[in-house]
Amino acid sequence: MEETKTDSKKSGLGWFSVFIFFLGLAAVNLVWFLFFPNLNSGQKYSALLAAAILSLFLGFFLIFRNRKLMNETRKERLEMENFCRRRALEESDDLRQRTKSLEEANKKLEGINQEFMETTKKLFEREKELTRANKRLQEVDNVKSEFVSVAAHQLRTPLTGIKWSYTALLDKDTGPVNQAQREIIEKGMETIDYTISVINDLLNTARIEEGKTGFNFTVQPIGPMFQEILKQHQATIDEKKINMVVDVPLSSSFSFKFDKERLTIVFDNILANAVKYTPPEGTISIKSFRREKDIQFKISDTGIGIPKKDIDKIFSKFFRSKNAVGFETSGSGLGLYVAKNIVEGHGGKIELESEENQGTTFTITLPIS
Repeated sequence: MEETKTDSKKSGLGWFSVFIFFLGLAAVNLVWFLFFPNLNSGQKYSALLAAAILSLFLGFFLIFRNRKLMNETRKERLEMENFCRRRALEESDDLRQRTKSLEEANKKLEGINQEFMETTKKLFEREKELTRANKRLQEVDNVKSEFVSVAAHQLRTPLTGIKWSYTALLDKDTGPVNQAQREIIEKGMETIDYTISVINDLLNTARIEEGKTGFNFTVQPIGPMFQEILKQHQATIDEKKINMVVDVPLSSSFSFKFDKERLTIVFDNILANAVKYTPPEGTISIKSFRREKDIQFKISDTGIGIPKKDIDKIFSKFFRSKNAVGFETSGSGLGLYVAKNIVEGHGGKIELESEENQGTTFTITLPIS
């Protein structure tokens, strides 16, 4: 558009040149008449005619050039207008295309937003359903825990009575028994002890899940606790000729705050497993390492070990590795689950290292400060 305006100015300047030219001729003739008065009339008119003809030719020439310039300017203006029109059309087409693309994108976004809203609504509904289902499961779990607790208590009471009766028979309170009768009674005692052990594991698990562990922390020596645990398993240790290495403070000189009843469950479960899964003439060691703020207990055996793929699941509820089930079919799979929760309830931690057919080492760390 700026070039068109410039060409129009050029066209106007051509006509102005023609006007100036004729004005100049008139001025020349005026000077001629004024400054050469001696020429006769014929010469003056001849000169004037010659000047008029020359001016006419020059005028036509200038008019022709001016028209040619005007045509070129008009042509350029038309080309510029066509160019601008094409550019405007192209820009308009491009704008329409962009507008169309934006409209399509907007429609897609609206569709996605609608899908998102629908998905969000479904998720909220699903969350409500899951919350209701979780509440129902919690109620069922509470009922189950309560049932296990009540059932275990009800079972343990008669079993304790049966065990007392068997003990009275073995102690000959009702008269002498022969060897065959003694073996039957001892077998029955073993079964009762195992059943009571499973019931105790169930009760401890129920207490843990209900948050009713009821820790009773008191400052006391830990040596007598180990002496009681070792005494309970001494018969099996002697029968299997297991080499016991004990390096813990069995005396009453070292004391710290812990729950004796709960901690007895931990070490009894671990030692019972070590005795159970260690073959005859194997080795079990119990060592302690006192440090500044805690004490560590390491219980190692040369038993069947734990497969590598099962180590991460060994503290799970009801879990027993396949090699353990193959070696000893009986077992609740709750002992280590209970032990882990009791140790953590003391502010400590329990870890293990094991290799199949090489043995297992449990490390229990308890705070003493």
